[in-house]
Amino acid sequence: MKLIFVTLLLALCSVDSSRADQIDGAWVLSEKWTGYMGIALVIHGDQFKYWFYSDVRLSDEPHYPIEGKVLYQGDTLRLQPSQEAHLYDTEWHLVIWKGEICLLAEKHYKKFQEDKKLPDDRLLFKMQNFDEKNPTENRPGKR
Repeated sequence: MKLIFVTLLLALCSVDSSRADQIDGAWVLSEKWTGYMGIALVIHGDQFKYWFYSDVRLSDEPHYPIEGKVLYQGDTLRLQPSQEAHLYDTEWHLVIWKGEICLLAEKHYKKFQEDKKLPDDRLLFKMQNFDEKNPTENRPGKR
């Protein structure tokens, strides 16, 4: 059944301006994630802003937001940062979970392809009232 939804999503998200209406906006990591880590991604057309936060701090933390270009290919969004920066993933797939369009990182999408179990704690959900001034405070309600 999930494969049918993904196939349907691919048909709905052809490369045209209507895709921007479905994808433009803020995307944040699911509340189902139980660790202290988060991802926030804002997409507007072919541009993005990205935030990552964690309780683990590195000595060379980048300055957020990281900005760059979005390339669309089928059901995949490819993020190309405009600066040298490490992102959680640079490829994100459009998937449907419980009737809602979500983004799933390539590293988790490969596992989903193998075992057909969608890791819903790793999904990015679209969020309507995103506050860029406090990106780490934006989390969707539990689904």
